[in-house]
Amino acid sequence: MKINLCQFDGLSCFGCCGHDYTSIKELKKDIKKNTKEFEKLKDLNKFRERAHKWDLRDSGVCRNVIEKEGEIFCPLHPLRNNNFDFREDNCDVDYMCKTFKLFLEWDEKKQKKFIKFIKSKKFDNYHYSILMDSNKLLEEYMEKS
Repeated sequence: MKINLCQFDGLSCFGCCGHDYTSIKELKKDIKKNTKEFEKLKDLNKFRERAHKWDLRDSGVCRNVIEKEGEIFCPLHPLRNNNFDFREDNCDVDYMCKTFKLFLEWDEKKQKKFIKFIKSKKFDNYHYSILMDSNKLLEEYMEKS
């Protein structure tokens, strides 16, 4: 099964793109700021270098996370740039949340059950990201399995 838990079926996870998230209201405000800055600069290098490395917004989200057409993502990510990674030296590019690590180890049957569990929750991107990052989604699934 080739599912990327970070971006699938209309869900976008930015859980690993920050920490100590404050509130959804603040996250939305900060991601909107990032998006405006991205649209103004229109250059990935300038966008990346407009702030110091590891500099997070007050909400806890990375300054490089944007929202376009309902999708939340990092425009510096290699999946957005023909496998070229503009995040180098600006992000922990090898980080993978505990949930995704375990998901990749599961057999296809268990992966499908987890996907069904996620879909049943009808999450928005914000709740999904926060619960993935905190491992609460994984914990709830494991308790019910």
